[in-house]
Amino acid sequence: MEFDVKSFGWDEAQKSIDNLIKDLSIDMVSLAEELLKKAKEICNDPDCKKIKRVKIGYENKTFVMELTFFDANGIDCMIQAIRERLDSMPQHMQQIFNAEIQNLEERKKQFKNQ
Repeated sequence: MEFDVKSFGWDEAQKSIDNLIKDLSIDMVSLAEELLKKAKEICNDPDCKKIKRVKIGYENKTFVMELTFFDANGIDCMIQAIRERLDSMPQHMQQIFNAEIQNLEERKKQFKNQ
C-alpha cells in the first residue's frame, strides 16, 4: 500500500504560524505590562519605589519579565496582580504566570532572609 502526500501552501501556512506567534508575543507583553501597572496600583507605587520595570519582552524567542523589587511588599503586590487575572488568561499564559508566581515567592523568601 502506498500513499502520496501532496504538499502545497507551505509558505502560506508558515506565514500564518509566524503571525500567530507574533500576536501571542504581543499579547504576552501587553498582559505583563497590565499586570505591572496593576501591581503598582495595589502598592500605590507610581514613583517606582517598590517595583521597577527593567525589561518586559522577548529574548531569543523566550518571554522575559524582569523587574526589580525593593521590598517584599512589592513582590506581594505583583503576586496579587497576577492572581487576580490568572483565571481569565488563556491556558498557555496561566502556565507562564503560575511559574512567575513561584519565582516571586522564592524572591520574597530571599528578602525575608536578608
